[in-house]
Amino acid sequence: MNIKLFNKQKAATPSYDPQMIQTIKNVVANKLSLSPDYVSDNADLHDDLGADSLNVVEIVMDLEDEFNVSIGDDELNEVHKVSDLYALCSAK
Repeated sequence: MNIKLFNKQKAATPSYDPQMIQTIKNVVANKLSLSPDYVSDNADLHDDLGADSLNVVEIVMDLEDEFNVSIGDDELNEVHKVSDLYALCSAK
């Protein structure tokens, strides 16, 4: 009997950067005219913060400029929460 063992490696996850998440919260708050204290990591951009699809596009554009990253349209469709923005920006 042949048994093959596969080495499962975990995908590298970016380390948590509190400065980056705070910058993202500030950008979101500024774009939506909210207090940064009101914007939590797990806040849903639409349901909790009242963003519409144009707001989300503008937020992503601001974050692309802020962090010098490029976020594709397919990735944009996966953005629902502030933490999703962090995951995209920190992975670039």
